[in-house]
Amino acid sequence: MNEQLSSRSQSIRVLHVDDNPHDIALVRDALVHADLPIELHTVTSFRQFAETIANRDFDLVLTDYNILGFSGFEVIDRLQEHLGDVAVILLTGTGSEEVAIEALRRNIDDYVIKTPAHIRQLPHRIEAVLERRRLLREKEEAEAALRLSEARYREISELMSDYAYSFHILQDGGMQLDWITARSFARITGFTPEDLWARGGWTTLIHPDDMPIVQKRAQRLLSGRPDVSEFRIITKSGDIRWLRDHAHPVWDEREQRVVRIYGAARDITQQMRQRRLLDALNKAAAALTTARSLDEIFEIVRQTLRKIGYTCMVLPLDDNQERLYTRYLGFDSALLRRAEELVGMGHEDFSIAVANSGPFREVVSEDKT
Repeated sequence: MNEQLSSRSQSIRVLHVDDNPHDIALVRDALVHADLPIELHTVTSFRQFAETIANRDFDLVLTDYNILGFSGFEVIDRLQEHLGDVAVILLTGTGSEEVAIEALRRNIDDYVIKTPAHIRQLPHRIEAVLERRRLLREKEEAEAALRLSEARYREISELMSDYAYSFHILQDGGMQLDWITARSFARITGFTPEDLWARGGWTTLIHPDDMPIVQKRAQRLLSGRPDVSEFRIITKSGDIRWLRDHAHPVWDEREQRVVRIYGAARDITQQMRQRRLLDALNKAAAALTTARSLDEIFEIVRQTLRKIGYTCMVLPLDDNQERLYTRYLGFDSALLRRAEELVGMGHEDFSIAVANSGPFREVVSEDKT
């Protein structure tokens, strides 16, 4: 029997499975007086039940468990087999704890005892079940869309950066790693994500002098503002690398806070060294043009090398200590060539005369910062 219990559109399709005329009337009366657009379909025999679930779809099913010749929860199994993940409210005259536990185990949405007082609440229970289902469906769809978005973000970020990541932001402002492109992260830092978190987390990578940069960056992100920062990290091998890190916060209007941070980082160590070198070249070039002696030229070159952390070795050339042979290791030769042009000496043997210099030797190691 199929009944339209409301003239409102977008009806809720409800299947009622019962073979007791009194219970059928009780349920129908409760739904007729409800302000719900319910399309009620009632089946009272096994044949009707089998034909109906094979040929129709429903939003919700009302049913007892020992009914229509089925034993135990067999009717529930048959419903879920044909209708999939349909919402089910169990109507039963037996309010036993065993039945309630079994209903929960089978993911039945609600449990209502067949008394007039409880059945009158049935419309509200139907609304609550369908609303929970709707919210759960929206949550699952949003999570699926987020997973797809994250997968695309990881793919794009790996192409455009050295590694990408996502952090979940806890209520107390703490950060919990969602995912990271682990292989590229390990290539840059020397650490796997598991190794890093075992030793204390992300901040243990940061160069101590750059912690203020990272702390200000965290405050900016947690306030909902994107950030691009450059800072140094110390790798597993002890090397110092520069990173340029782009991060974008995700603001949740309902919670009124940042709930996630996406980011991508690129190793800019070489660019930073070149930037420092270019700055040093410009300053040294200006100084070289005003130098008044070979000793002064040499000193400018030597000091410039030391300031930017490149190795410089100064060794005696002969026993009389009348000339010094300079040798530059691990250094872009642009500054050296500029000095040689001014002095008028060859590139392969940059030597200068120093009167009465005495024994002299110096080694400046490269700090790679």
